[in-house]
Amino acid sequence: MDGMTAAGAIPPVEPLNSVSVPSHDRARLANGLCVLAAARPGPLVELRLCVPLTGAPAVAAVLAETLLSGRERFPHRLDAIGGHLYAAAGADSLVIGGHALATHTRELLDLLAEVLRTPHCPEPVANAARNRIADALRVAGSEPALAVQEALTTVRYAGHPYGESAPSPERVRQVSTDEVLDLHASRLRPDSATLIVVAPEPVTDTFEAASDALASWLGGPEPVPSAPPVPPPRPGSLTLVHRRSAVQSSIRLGLDVVGLGHPDFPAVELAHLSLGSMYSCRLVETLRERHGCAYTPRSVLVHQRQASQLVVSADVSPQSTATALDLIRQELRRLATDPVRGAELERVRGCALGRHTLTMGSSAQLADLMLLLADQGVELDWVERHLRHLNTVTESDVESVARRYLDPELATEIVLGDTATLHAQLPESQTMVHRSTDR
Repeated sequence: MDGMTAAGAIPPVEPLNSVSVPSHDRARLANGLCVLAAARPGPLVELRLCVPLTGAPAVAAVLAETLLSGRERFPHRLDAIGGHLYAAAGADSLVIGGHALATHTRELLDLLAEVLRTPHCPEPVANAARNRIADALRVAGSEPALAVQEALTTVRYAGHPYGESAPSPERVRQVSTDEVLDLHASRLRPDSATLIVVAPEPVTDTFEAASDALASWLGGPEPVPSAPPVPPPRPGSLTLVHRRSAVQSSIRLGLDVVGLGHPDFPAVELAHLSLGSMYSCRLVETLRERHGCAYTPRSVLVHQRQASQLVVSADVSPQSTATALDLIRQELRRLATDPVRGAELERVRGCALGRHTLTMGSSAQLADLMLLLADQGVELDWVERHLRHLNTVTESDVESVARRYLDPELATEIVLGDTATLHAQLPESQTMVHRSTDR
């Protein structure tokens, strides 16, 4: 056809050797708040505030749900500046994020400062929040993907705040307003927090606006306690999580890997892409195309402040559980015995370079990226360095990290399903630990 390129004659894609990141800088305000600012053209200002907050997951969930609610005329003031704010509690921290029209950066920071300075949790607001969270937890408990992920974290991080189960609906309903107000007053402190602002103005203007708006935020008198170190993994047994009458088995393998700032991370990322993070990856080719036992096997990298994991997942029929588990282990081993090389290496390298470029496609994406990087102890110039390092990763580098981090013997292994069926599938020699999702 006219204007069409013949099959097999697709022109090569030029390699991406560098990327320009926006102008950015950091400042420490008089109250101890760390501010990371980037200047990016656009109609909106984006902000993310991250406050370390581990432990007390039920109280933290209610705090996040009530933090922006019940404040007089607060929604109207946000609407007047084209603004939006949200709060979310995670395993590491409480994050307050949002945006407004860029011409109203100072007003958005003023609203954030008001939330941080004044603990506020009226009983009607708290009661509505408790009910919403409890209902959401009940729904989440019926989702196999969430149940198996919770099992993976509680097994891998047993004894650490990361390993705490999601709070029960009953515990959430018991959270008092005093607990919420105490947590706000004691843990939301500027000297442990990081504020990220992406705005079209120069970063010096952003620092000035943040200093003026947030200078009066002082927080509680006691320093925030440090989280304990993450315990080492304890591989060697397969954890079976019983789910009565389950129609499929959910398989998860978690492997400890390095974070973004580690010299091995570029090679780890390429190994991960080859294994399970592209449509043409090894897991899809083996489990889906060759054996037909899983539709969307994949791997993901999960980064937290103190730990990073590569998590392999596959959802299969109960009759295919043992086969799929063995194939996943084989593919992990094959990263070392049949390394990523040649055209495969260049394909995953190009994928990684393109994905990192897309993470800065909008002000919101840039703010989210800066939040992730701050959690990992690096800043925005990491992107430029990382792309350079990706271009220099060799076949032997990928093989080396595969042997060091991705050996299936090091994995935390979880299978969620009906154990009556699973026992008939799995070899008797496999050491198994039993848990249950039935409440």
